[in-house]
Amino acid sequence: MGLFVTVIAWFHIFFAISWVGSAVFFAIVMSPLLKSLTPQSRSEFLIKSLPKIERFELAVSTFTIGFGILLALALNEWTPYIFLGAAFGITAYLIGLLFMAPLGRKMQTTLKILQDDPDDKLVNELLSAQKKFGVASMIELIMMLLTISMMIAAGFM
Repeated sequence: MGLFVTVIAWFHIFFAISWVGSAVFFAIVMSPLLKSLTPQSRSEFLIKSLPKIERFELAVSTFTIGFGILLALALNEWTPYIFLGAAFGITAYLIGLLFMAPLGRKMQTTLKILQDDPDDKLVNELLSAQKKFGVASMIELIMMLLTISMMIAAGFM
């Protein structure tokens, strides 16, 4: 394996670790912590953090996919495990892009409105968006874990 392929692999793995790590951290640490905060504290935290989290997730997931494609092209080894891993990874990416990002923006907008004008209807919309976001994030995390499993299988089988 040449230096070029090694560098591509390093970046692919680094960004994949960042993407999966942030998803695991949010699922295991942040979600339970947020539930323990008061509504006002939770609202303030989410308003300030959601845009940064979204930018980070978009960047690391895009770089993971991009370097993964470069790595697959450079290695020219297209095993079924690589195809499956890529399919799961791209599915996770699309879940984040098409479902989680819009839900995150909707939650942030709703939280800002609720700060100025508490409204039961908006609270229910927020709770619904949070529930959908939680389901989407768990599905995304499962897709990522399946991706990792397939990529490990590609390397060792």
